Amino acid sequence: MHWSRCVRSFDGLQTSEAFKEYSLQVYEKNSEVSGTWFENRYPGCACDVPAHNYPWSFEPRPDWSAVYAGSNKIYAYLNDFVQKCRLSKFVKTQHGFAGATWNKEKGGYDLRVQNLVSGESVSDHCGILVNASGILNNWKWPVIPGIDRHKGTLLHTANWDDSVDLHDRHVGLIGNGSSSIQILPAIQPHIKKLTTFIREPTWLSPVQGLEQHVYSEDETPNFVTKPHTLLDYCKNIKRSLNG
Repeated sequence: MHWSRCVRSFDGLQTSEAFKEYSLQVYEKNSEVSGTWFENRYPGCACDVPAHNYPWSFEPRPDWSAVYAGSNKIYAYLNDFVQKCRLSKFVKTQHGFAGATWNKEKGGYDLRVQNLVSGESVSDHCGILVNASGILNNWKWPVIPGIDRHKGTLLHTANWDDSVDLHDRHVGLIGNGSSSIQILPAIQPHIKKLTTFIREPTWLSPVQGLEQHVYSEDETPNFVTKPHTLLDYCKNIKRSLNG
């Protein structure tokens, strides 16, 4: 049986690992895997779920550096998983899924895929098709008159350009949602001037569960050498969050 899947992050990689013994082809539109955590890499980006409870239960990581991990740490975790399970050989990156049509005679799906580098259209067929592509990454620029004539650098948190150096520059930050709340304190100490544009204030609730904490050199080895300590720690976090 030939399987095809459009992969994004945790769900796509987990199912790829589960079915790698079959005839498997994975299509990924980005230049690398890990989906959400490849695309979201703006300064200050982090996950609001405690790091030790965020990964798969079958693939724990005891050496997280802090209670709430930055996006780069989660990205590294997912790529380590890909290397460990040897999934790269199944993945065609920079291939966008264009559509699928049910083929009654063959009892499967005829796939339309586009090579995003060459522009070439690629055809494929599979008996089972899994969509693990996600729906929350269709970003766009705000409708601002004259934005196309802006002579400075335009950055979007959903498509961050790591090569841009913000040091000693005047930065205009649009919005005050979750991404803006993370990015503002991360860039403020390094830039010359910051101007924020918001429609109305944002209400923030207290942290539910654990405050941010960077683990000491004594705490992390304890998680590594004593698995039961890590398990108890994760159970206590889950109990606290569920309460």
